[in-house]
Amino acid sequence: MQPDVIGVIEAVYHWELGVTEWMQGIVGAVRPLLDEGAGLFGMAYDASQPGRFRVEALVTAGCPAAFTAQLGAAYEAIDEGLVRRSFLAPIPSCPGSAFAGWRESPLYKLASGFGVEDGVGINGRDAGGTGCVLVGLRTAQVRGRSRYDRLFKQVAAHLASGRRLRGRLASSVPIDNVEAAEAVVAPSGRVEHAVGAATERKALASLSAAALAIDRARSNLRQRAPDEALDLWRGLVGARWTLVDRFERDGHRYFLARENQMATRGLGLLTPRERQVVACGALGRSTKEIAYELGISDSTVRVLLLRAQRKLSAKGRADLLGRFGRSAIVDAESDEVVAAPSETNDKTDG
Repeated sequence: MQPDVIGVIEAVYHWELGVTEWMQGIVGAVRPLLDEGAGLFGMAYDASQPGRFRVEALVTAGCPAAFTAQLGAAYEAIDEGLVRRSFLAPIPSCPGSAFAGWRESPLYKLASGFGVEDGVGINGRDAGGTGCVLVGLRTAQVRGRSRYDRLFKQVAAHLASGRRLRGRLASSVPIDNVEAAEAVVAPSGRVEHAVGAATERKALASLSAAALAIDRARSNLRQRAPDEALDLWRGLVGARWTLVDRFERDGHRYFLARENQMATRGLGLLTPRERQVVACGALGRSTKEIAYELGISDSTVRVLLLRAQRKLSAKGRADLLGRFGRSAIVDAESDEVVAAPSETNDKTDG
């Protein structure tokens, strides 16, 4: 039987759980994909402040009790250089041994004592430095790409989106509060209610199509054609919304469109949407991967990147992304965070 990757995505958006229970659900759902007999672990983290790495929740499955007991302390000892080379590296999925300093890392020093030689990681992080990582441990060094490489990158996009959504739990308004939603959408695709940015014709069409796509992904397609099902369920809708389930007392279900867009820093000449696309590129995403994560078209991503490149007189994509990285680091000192206010500001979005 095929692994239920849609079950992993559903676990990512169980926003109502505490952070530890949330991680337990994700680790349990992803275990058939990552566990090859040596166990796995999942961690929600905050690396948004230079020199400060905070573990928010750490969950293991199939690991020796002694390893689990020592894992948290190992990450408390992690140094800033390794944080940048691993958690903040522009690579959403790869073996641990692919990172410089792997054998000097606290994780390897601990895990090697339990027969672990390597690990396959899925790192879903936001441009701001918060994220969620899943690591399947291996008793031998991983060589080449996993057959699930593309799938892992898509899961990473949802991990970043789900972790960002959880950041809104600090609000006094619950995620499933209808009044706080920008749209209410039936599984049939009918938009029952919309306010603000969600009232635009393109937004209404995008929200309707996304609801239909998610429901199709949850059908028997999840087992019959899991890759196709995962392609249908994008990281965001229109680079702005996450659709979350809402259930009425009579069992009726519909989606709430909650604003959950990526916040970015740096390069004030760019529009907010251009910053988001460039930020995703700086995280190592390809054009198609950016389109998947933001829930916009591949052609829109290309237009926004080209527009940003021309505005900044960048010599190419590498120059553009390098400038964004340097600018974001400088602007982080002032804590200036910019999020796109609505689709109206970027008419190329689709």
